[in-house]
Amino acid sequence: MLAYLYKQSPPGYSLTIGGASATHELRTRLLSLSVVLNDGEQSDQFTLSVDDCQTLTFGRIQLPDTGKEIQVSLGYDLHKADMGIFHVDQITCNGSGGGGSINITAVPKLLLSEKTRTWADTTIGDIIGEIATDNSLTAKISASLKTVAIAIENQVNETDLSFITRLAKKYDALAKPASNNLLFLVKGESLSASGLPLLPTPITPDNVISWNCQLSDRTEYGSVVAIWHNRVTAAQEQVIEGTADAEPIYRMPHLFTSEAEAKAAAKAQHNRKKRDASTLDLTVVGDPGIVAGGSVMLVKIRSEVDGLWIIKSATHTLSGSGYQCTVSLYRE
Repeated sequence: MLAYLYKQSPPGYSLTIGGASATHELRTRLLSLSVVLNDGEQSDQFTLSVDDCQTLTFGRIQLPDTGKEIQVSLGYDLHKADMGIFHVDQITCNGSGGGGSINITAVPKLLLSEKTRTWADTTIGDIIGEIATDNSLTAKISASLKTVAIAIENQVNETDLSFITRLAKKYDALAKPASNNLLFLVKGESLSASGLPLLPTPITPDNVISWNCQLSDRTEYGSVVAIWHNRVTAAQEQVIEGTADAEPIYRMPHLFTSEAEAKAAAKAQHNRKKRDASTLDLTVVGDPGIVAGGSVMLVKIRSEVDGLWIIKSATHTLSGSGYQCTVSLYRE
């Protein structure tokens, strides 16, 4: 009900660049802005396009320095949601005669300093916590992942971003810097950056501009087998996730150093393999509550399509055509 009410007001945004508000200055010059929110496999991105035409009243736009912090909120005049903190990465200027435009691309803090270190006899919570502290971020970790034991992980001439992405893939997690937080969350768990549950966003035909769905109930593997080295017996042992001996069997190529690590990795791999292969691409009226890692509930679209879908990526775009979201989704 609240979402319906605030959508009756005009689309709106607020923007600060280097801590100073730029909303009013850009109001008559804004061509478009977009925020791409991903589930950790790619970085989030903010893009701003403005009119740089020189008039008697206004001069040229003052360009921000690369690295300058941009904070953006997007939604409607009655309700705007924080879309994140980004840092200017690239600026493109073009034009002809007295006209022109500027495109500014910004990305979150990317943790790109290469490091060499060994993480041994620790937990995911301790690893992510230390990396967050190193980068002046606050760690936000799913409770079920915090205590997962890590026997050993080597980070050799590798950026923190690359390392946490690799670790997240092993445990089927979403990992990324977002605003002032470092997220490490279970995929499909639908938690906010603060760790609170995200309710599914309802999608009805009135909200939908277009949709395209590929339906499939194919699951690639019936079970996953992981091998670990037992240092007490000096033997290799296996753990099975899924139904024992269920065909086909996926055998993980990596040799794990503990049973706990093998179980966690097998569970993550099984989750990936058993996911419904159905995918959905959706364009809807703009809704700031649609975020990667969250979910939507489709109602009265089509019986085979209705139900809960997990958001893989969401692109929020505000332009002269209005505010809309383009969303890629999958089923659990």
